[in-house]
Amino acid sequence: IFFLELVAILSAVHHAASLTKPPRRLLVWSDSYDSVSVLQSLSCKESIHNGPLLAIAQIMLTSGINLRVRHIAGKKNVRADLLSRFLLDDFRRQFPAVRIRP
Repeated sequence: IFFLELVAILSAVHHAASLTKPPRRLLVWSDSYDSVSVLQSLSCKESIHNGPLLAIAQIMLTSGINLRVRHIAGKKNVRADLLSRFLLDDFRRQFPAVRIRP
């Protein structure tokens, strides 16, 4: 799960960097303490996590994006929980103003 959390954050950073006008600052909320810790320190214990971590660092360096990762309790992370479980109808009911695309 930890590896996939890092890949999800990598995807978000890559998306932000690929925008016509990338943001200078990017705040990512994660319910994974491991992801928050690794991205705050830019170091990890297991080599399998180096790939996504290095890719995130490279994007930050080339794009100039200042990334901050903060923890959010899983119970408060309702949007991500609904999306990760593919409960799209429930998501649309609870957050009608948010547009989601496949």
